[in-house]
Amino acid sequence: MQIELFTQRTAQYFEALAQQNQFLQVANSRRSTRLMKDFQKKQEKSKIKGEALAASWAPYDTPKKVMDAWTHYLKESSERAILTMDALRESSDTYFDHMAKGCPPVLVYDYESSWRGETCHGPATTCC
Repeated sequence: MQIELFTQRTAQYFEALAQQNQFLQVANSRRSTRLMKDFQKKQEKSKIKGEALAASWAPYDTPKKVMDAWTHYLKESSERAILTMDALRESSDTYFDHMAKGCPPVLVYDYESSWRGETCHGPATTCC
């Protein structure tokens, strides 16, 4: 009786083990397929981007053209840097002029009070 029970349970164990192994094989196969498809998509995107990059460099087929483009870039970036510094200088000049005048209020306009907070009995943000 004990041997039959042991044999039966061992058979059930190995059957469950085989089912688990089958499940893991299917899951691994699906995961591998998904990973391969994702990799192929990324590879295609990289290929397209690489071709676009190569096409963008097509006009610069000689070292002189590359150097001309580089000097143009340096000229433009230098001009932008100079304009930025000029804008910062103007801003600081305005600030120092304002400080020299004793910091007068910059937003001066006529206004009319709609209500006074002195008459509220609670916080002014809840009183109307």
